[in-house]
Amino acid sequence: MDLPKTELLQKAQEVLDRYQGHARVFFKFTCEKCKERCIFDEPNILYEIGICSECGHETRVLDGGMMVEIRLEAKKETHE
Repeated sequence: MDLPKTELLQKAQEVLDRYQGHARVFFKFTCEKCKERCIFDEPNILYEIGICSECGHETRVLDGGMMVEIRLEAKKETHE
C-alpha cells in the first residue's frame, strides 16, 4: 500500500529515530507507465523523480512505500 509522500517521510523518520544509526530506509515507487515496483538505490533519500528499472520511464514520485533494513549487533559476552 502506497502512502502520500508527506506521510511516508514521517514514517521513515520515525524508523530512523527509533533505531538511531542502525536502520536504513529504501523508498519504493510504482512506475506510472509499466506499473513496475521500483526502489531507489540510495538509502534514506526520497527523490522527486524515479527512473523505472524495467522500462526507463521517468515517474514523478507523489506517493510510495519503503523497505527498512535494520542492522543487528551481536551481544558481547564478558568472561570473568
